[in-house]
Amino acid sequence: MPIFKNPYSNPQNPTPGPVPGQTPGGTDWEAMAAQARALAGQGRGGTPPNLEELTRQATQAQQAAMQQMSATQGAADTAAKTGNVRPLMAALGMAWSSDFAKRSACPTCGGSKQLGSPTAYIYCDYCGSLADYDFRKACESEEAPSSEFISLANSMRGIKEQAKAAGDRDGYREAQTKFYDGYVTNYPQAVSHRVGDPKYRAALVAFLAENSVIDDFDPAFSALADEVKEKAKALQWSGGMTSPKVSGGSFRAMAEVLAQQVTRGNELAHSADLIDLDPDHAGTEVRRRMIAATLCQGWLPHLEEEDAKWLIGAWGLDGEYFKLEVPSDGQNWHCGVCGGEIMVLKGAKVVVCDHCGHSIDVGGGESPCRSCGGMITFPVGESHIPCPYCKADNQRVGWA
Repeated sequence: MPIFKNPYSNPQNPTPGPVPGQTPGGTDWEAMAAQARALAGQGRGGTPPNLEELTRQATQAQQAAMQQMSATQGAADTAAKTGNVRPLMAALGMAWSSDFAKRSACPTCGGSKQLGSPTAYIYCDYCGSLADYDFRKACESEEAPSSEFISLANSMRGIKEQAKAAGDRDGYREAQTKFYDGYVTNYPQAVSHRVGDPKYRAALVAFLAENSVIDDFDPAFSALADEVKEKAKALQWSGGMTSPKVSGGSFRAMAEVLAQQVTRGNELAHSADLIDLDPDHAGTEVRRRMIAATLCQGWLPHLEEEDAKWLIGAWGLDGEYFKLEVPSDGQNWHCGVCGGEIMVLKGAKVVVCDHCGHSIDVGGGESPCRSCGGMITFPVGESHIPCPYCKADNQRVGWA
């Protein structure tokens, strides 16, 4: 995964901030222009044309550098305020291409990923199981959370604190359910595209809410949370109010405790049989990456390049990416729920529709609608569906 570089790091200037006359790459264009003008003035019989051109190019480069710094600073300010790192990366020339996907092996069937994913949740191309989490994809959205969600999150914070202090698990669960329902809406790239399926969405929100109740009412988990707060108080910050940066040593000490929290959370999930509530039944490693990604996404705008790279690598959020190509053994079928095209590879049994998020039983074959003749593929576990084209009722062959 590409790592954004802080353009204002300078060993001679420990306080983050633009160095006057210097570009993010470290070239002093003002000095270059001055040298060019001096050389031009030394020419006999007037100013040589090539030196005039050098002066002109240096001046243009200086102006472009100033514009780049201005854009980068604005993007850094936005990232620090919203936690959205994509505009910052784009300003630094590191925008990501949708032509690449994370290479993943399915922990369920062993299948190798060949197709792209519309969100950070990576599903197996062959069995439809959740196989991995793409942190790069989670950061892809340029949209900031809505003011309604920010207001909701703020109001739920006080309610949750009161509920926890009173030992009110039901009240805490209700508040978290409202929060996560808003989260799914505001951060679509960071969650599964299966949220297009109302049943899946409801199950995911309920799972996330219950997960929070189990974690936050656990004494060991709460003790680690308190330790994180103490470590946070000891963080060494630098930079201005709009783009604060945290130093390596104090941040890494806090991040190590956060990692212990993630481990404890996974232990609680297994002991409380939470995996059965998870609509994706995510394994320990995939689940750990999802939790870690949420934490990383919030901290990246405040870290220097070295610490950002360390955090992503230490928590397993990096990975190898490959250029997407149309598979030679792929065929375009049609989702029986929304009618959208779905790519089906040879040997695939279940795929997740990129358009509506339903799990589609491609192992059962594609069949024509009995009314309009449009080709459809039934979703997993469904024997009757209305045709997505003409709404006529269709029954799966061989099902009662």
